[in-house]
Amino acid sequence: SLGFYEMANKLILQTRNIIVESARIVVPVTAKNNATENDPNIHFTFVQNTMNITSFSLFYIFSLIAIFLPLISIFWHGSLNFTFIYFAFILLVGWFFSSFNAPIFLINLGTGHVRQNLYTYIIMAATSIIFGNVLGYFFMDLGVTFGVALSLIFSALYLGSWYKNNIFDPGFSRLLDIYKSVIIITPILSIISIYSVIHLDLITSLIVISFLVGAISIFCYTIFRKLNLMSLILKNV
Repeated sequence: SLGFYEMANKLILQTRNIIVESARIVVPVTAKNNATENDPNIHFTFVQNTMNITSFSLFYIFSLIAIFLPLISIFWHGSLNFTFIYFAFILLVGWFFSSFNAPIFLINLGTGHVRQNLYTYIIMAATSIIFGNVLGYFFMDLGVTFGVALSLIFSALYLGSWYKNNIFDPGFSRLLDIYKSVIIITPILSIISIYSVIHLDLITSLIVISFLVGAISIFCYTIFRKLNLMSLILKNV
């Protein structure tokens, strides 16, 4: 089980890092804005835009991973490994909510609020030990994985609530409200993908998964429009 957990976690982290690491440009930009701009609205607009772009990118990529999980399992393990799929899906949820606040973590580096980032790590480590041991005792390996996911969510909740109450509210509730329908749809599409791989031949399964990718892309495009990301991209081209 440990090997499957490591492979699932590595899959998600490497994909996440592509997006989050590319967002590190916000650190020097934030430091510059913090030092030179007198109008706080310029900085807060930058925070809001960064949150919108990063959250959308993460959500779309993570949704695609959820749909492709059975094919990834077959490619890596030679068969449909449900332990790997369970681990990956649980970690996808945890890392999405954790990465949801990744821009705030990076912005804190630019504004000098590094203590809150340290507290976030402490909360993550402490809750991971507590939840991992308690849930692992009752539910074994799945319980440990749930414990890790919960620790990621709790640390993200702390950082997000601190930033909202002390600095600026980038619209967490609004973003979650925008994503809620697709958050419900994505697990359903993932289950359909798994079902197709189990009960259908490979060619038919690929056709079904292609339709599922098209469906999630359409839903995510509606989010893309709601967040007005096209105007933001064109503005910065």
